[in-house]
Amino acid sequence: MGHSNQVREFVITSQGIELLDVAVGATGVLTGSARASLASEQRAESLARQQDLDRKQRQLDRKRGALEAQIEAMRVQLAAEEEDTRAFAEEAQDRAQRLDAVRATRSHGRASAPNGARS
Repeated sequence: MGHSNQVREFVITSQGIELLDVAVGATGVLTGSARASLASEQRAESLARQQDLDRKQRQLDRKRGALEAQIEAMRVQLAAEEEDTRAFAEEAQDRAQRLDAVRATRSHGRASAPNGARS
């Protein structure tokens, strides 16, 4: 650590003396229990931010799941409507072919019938 004119806190540990970084609070440089209290508050704030972030992530995950379910439901609905439309088109085409066949049969019957005779 480089030289500094700031006030430092020395802590005696089993590994020897440690020089701690300056902890500045609203009232100035903090040492001892005030420093520990600030550190505790900072940990609590950090934990609260992390919990808030986790909560927001869970909300986002739930919302994503709900939207994906809605999308899947809409896909199923679209597929059903496509199937209905395809079946309707096939039925319309079948009706048109049957009608053409009936008309062809009638016109063929009229063409082969003698004048004045009806089939």
